[in-house]
Parts: sequence; structure tokens; C-alpha cells
Amino acid sequence: MATTKTDLRARIFTPRALPTRLVTSRHMPDVTIEIRTLTYGARAALVRSCKDEETGDIDGIQLTFAALIACAFDPESGEQVFTKGDVEQVEGLPSVLLDDWAFPALELNGLAPDAVRAAVGNSEATPSSSTSSSSSLEESAVAP
Repeated sequence: MATTKTDLRARIFTPRALPTRLVTSRHMPDVTIEIRTLTYGARAALVRSCKDEETGDIDGIQLTFAALIACAFDPESGEQVFTKGDVEQVEGLPSVLLDDWAFPALELNGLAPDAVRAAVGNSEATPSSSTSSSSSLEESAVAP
């Protein structure tokens, strides 16, 4: 039987779980956070919020903090770990700790530097798929 437009739309818009990643920093091994994938609209808003209106450039440092704040959740309670009001406190954490948490948030949401350029330039950039894992990124990770 052929798929109708209505059937296809129903399948597309059926709520489903988005990819997540459990991340345990090598610098704080007793803390695991869940990094969640943003919806396309939330990701687009995040990128726009970090875009310089005059130059059109993305502020990579601002994007790193914004992605971590938006994507970090407590895996047990499901509550968001950080809020926009926590920026100063998050900025005060050790950079190696933030790298371990923020880079997976950028990667999982297709916000690594090349993906950001693509997302700003066209609508073909999509979040990468991921499996849940306990990991940290090594020194080879791309800096924002």
C-alpha cells in the first residue's frame, strides 16, 4: 500500500526521543551530565543569539557557553543543570572541565566550527546522531 501525505506527515511529526550523550569529565569523575540534542528551532535560535549582527560572525566562546547551558541535564532528575543566570559561575569553572562537557554539546548538536558555518549559511546542516556513552574528548577536539 502506498504511503499517503497524511501518513508521512504523521510519522514525521510523531514525538520521539532525541539523541543524548552521557558525559563524565576526566577532571570530575564523580559527576555525569546528560547532553541533549536541541530541536532545529532551538539550535537555530542558539546560533542566532551568538551571531555578531554587524559582521555575521559567530562568537565561538559565547556559543560554547550557550550550548552547554542549553544542553546539560541531570540524567537522574531530567532537570536542566545550568540556567542563563549561571553564565558567570560557568565561566569560573576550569576550562578543561568545560571542554569535557561543552564539546560534546557542540558536536551532538552539529555546532562544531564547520557545522556552524554550514548552519549559518544554509539549512542543510543537521544535528549528528549519537549513542549514549560515558566519554570525554581528548586534546584533538576542535576548539571553539
